[in-house]
Amino acid sequence: MMTEEPRDPSNIRENKKEFERLLASPAWRMIAMSVQAQIDSLQQEVLFATLEGPMDLYMLERKKGALEGRLSLQATADAMLEDLVIDLERAKSEEN
Repeated sequence: MMTEEPRDPSNIRENKKEFERLLASPAWRMIAMSVQAQIDSLQQEVLFATLEGPMDLYMLERKKGALEGRLSLQATADAMLEDLVIDLERAKSEEN
C-alpha cells in the first residue's frame, strides 16, 4: 500500500471505507469463523500430538505451517487497514 508518489486522499479514503465494509460484512465473519475453527483444531492437534516416529514429526511440522498460514489471515487484514490509515494521513499531510 505504501508508495512514494502522492495519492489522492479521496481515493484512499474510499479504499479504506470499502475495506472496512468488507471486514464488517457477514461473508467476512463467516470466513473468519471458519478459519478460527480451523486454527482451534490445529492448535489442539499441535499441542497434544504424540510423536512416535519421524513421520509424526513431519506431519506435526505441516500442521504448524498450516496453523501459521491461518493465523496470518487476520494479521494481514489488520496490516492492510493500518496501511490505508497511514496512507491517508500521509496524503493529507502532503496536501497541506
